[in-house]
Amino acid sequence: MDAAAQISDALKAGHVGGNFRLRYPGGGPLGRWLELLAPVYRRLPRYYGDSGIFVRKDAYEACGGFPWVPIMEDVIFVRRIEAAGRTAYLPGPMVSASRRWRGREWRTLLLWSFMQTAFALGVTPWRLADLYRSAKE
Repeated sequence: MDAAAQISDALKAGHVGGNFRLRYPGGGPLGRWLELLAPVYRRLPRYYGDSGIFVRKDAYEACGGFPWVPIMEDVIFVRRIEAAGRTAYLPGPMVSASRRWRGREWRTLLLWSFMQTAFALGVTPWRLADLYRSAKE
């Protein structure tokens, strides 16, 4: 079943939104690890923009849409839609590129972990964006 049909079925079943199972073809060990970890994070519920977030229009508007922040907007938005109602985790899969981390897997994993932890501890998205840019240079 294609993505549009999966979304349509989920919305007809009463879900306010959700996301797809992720795949990272050619992602190497980190890609395989992220594919295994994504369902665990989904149960928390945590998922990110690269997993193909979808949402009903009325729920999107009720949540205030995507926040105007430089980074972590998907994390904030997911919190909002999860609070708005039941969400679906669709089989998809959503295919994402591994080019962002190829050749620097550990550095990328540590940076992502740091960013998530700092955000959870209250560091603002604007400060995180500065830190992220510095780390990428």
